[in-house]
Amino acid sequence: MKSEKLLILLASLGVILLASSVGGTMASFFDQESSSNNTFEAWASTVWVQTTESDFNAGVLNNVDTSSSPGDVKLATTYNWYDTNWEYRRKITIDHTKVEDVADPSTTYANFPVLVYATGLSNIKADGADIRFTSSDGTTELPREIESYSGGTLYAWVKVTLTKDAGDADDDVIYMYYGNAAATEPAPDSPYGSQNVWDSNYKGVWHLSEDPSGPAPQVEDSTSNDNDGTSQGSMTTGDQVTGKIDGSLDFDGVDDFVGLSEPPASSTNINTGSVFAWIKTLNAGTSWRGIVVKQWAYGMYLYDNTFVIFDWTTFSNRSTGVNLADGSWHFVGFTFQSGTSDGTKLYIDGTEQLTATFTVANQDEGMVIGAGDNPGTWQFFSGIIDEARISNVVRSPDWIKTEYNNQNSPSAFCSVGDEEGFYYVSPGTIASQVLDTGVPGAIWDALFWDETLQSNTDITFEVRASDTYFEKDATEPSWIGLGTADSPILSGLPSGQYKQWRATLNTSDTSETPILHEVRVWRY
Repeated sequence: MKSEKLLILLASLGVILLASSVGGTMASFFDQESSSNNTFEAWASTVWVQTTESDFNAGVLNNVDTSSSPGDVKLATTYNWYDTNWEYRRKITIDHTKVEDVADPSTTYANFPVLVYATGLSNIKADGADIRFTSSDGTTELPREIESYSGGTLYAWVKVTLTKDAGDADDDVIYMYYGNAAATEPAPDSPYGSQNVWDSNYKGVWHLSEDPSGPAPQVEDSTSNDNDGTSQGSMTTGDQVTGKIDGSLDFDGVDDFVGLSEPPASSTNINTGSVFAWIKTLNAGTSWRGIVVKQWAYGMYLYDNTFVIFDWTTFSNRSTGVNLADGSWHFVGFTFQSGTSDGTKLYIDGTEQLTATFTVANQDEGMVIGAGDNPGTWQFFSGIIDEARISNVVRSPDWIKTEYNNQNSPSAFCSVGDEEGFYYVSPGTIASQVLDTGVPGAIWDALFWDETLQSNTDITFEVRASDTYFEKDATEPSWIGLGTADSPILSGLPSGQYKQWRATLNTSDTSETPILHEVRVWRY
């Protein structure tokens, strides 16, 4: 009779296990177990399923990742990694000594467009479309504009929050990811696209790296304002030359300039703002030479080779008296608050040269780069101009000096680290939360799990149970190893009111990870 009961019990358990492996998510089912004297009584075997991200996160996790593929458990990567489709990254360290903080001992520059320059790069798509940048956490993406990527040389602009505390030697860190052959260039107006590098205060940013003989408008505005420019005069392909930053335009001083086609009520109609550009000339001459000019409103020139701005209200210039026709690159610009006494400042190479009063007149005319009307006669620049930009805010002296430090020597401002490959940490463990069955001595029927194993990976399980409550991360009771058995495990499972399982994920190939999809505990 005992053998008959055992045969019936095993047959019943077989039905239970078959049903659980097929259905996978049923809450419970009923079967019959024979008892003494050939009398049958009902008993219920209940399944505890763990398969969601919240299920797994409620346990104890060590070197595992539950978020990159929600509902799955994988090995964690060596660091927080932007996306596993990107194979490589480099750490970029911003030298805190190059971030100016003279005016404020605790400086934060939000939305600062940092120039990142790097050479000797590889494993990047030919057009650089797979390049992404993140903050120091390795995962939070930052807006970026790839000005150019060619032959392993990169010029990119990245929107960064720069910080510097006086006396603090902590550098800001960002990461550059690449190595995804399927990646495409983000749309310019997408959250991390090129236009969003330049916040709403920027009304025009012209890298001047385009061929001036191409289809009009040849010169693109990188901001969302679309203040694109068209080359004028006798500009040719040969006027696209090596600049301070990537390419630039060489103006002949006779009839070359870039005109922005815009109505009077445009984004460049400002009464407060900042205007900057890089220039290089050997002999501009004794006449007026327009650099960036909003006709009859605001603009900057060389006059008799010295850096000046012109006030159309008083028809007079505000001159630094500094001769810049020396064949070297110079970062020139000014900030202004129209009509404010001493509200205008002129800068050369990041250093303030002059404080003045400046009044913006009518703004019915357009904007030009490489020329200016002063007054009634066109005055053309003779030399090279690069990186022209205007903003509708007054940039602080420290911001301007930091811009100069970054653009004058980008490799000193940002050091680009060695290439890091993506790989997984091994081993990793995940212990479940503790299941309270509510029944002292509850029997552990079976342990099922669903997994995906690649070559050189495996998942092993341990279990424990007790009638005395224990915390999910407690050291007691002891774990019982189940070896390398495949799912399901039907024996060697401990009894007790409180039950817990722990899985260990392993790989001997750090480019591969096992994946745990679901765990099911049957008990009664």
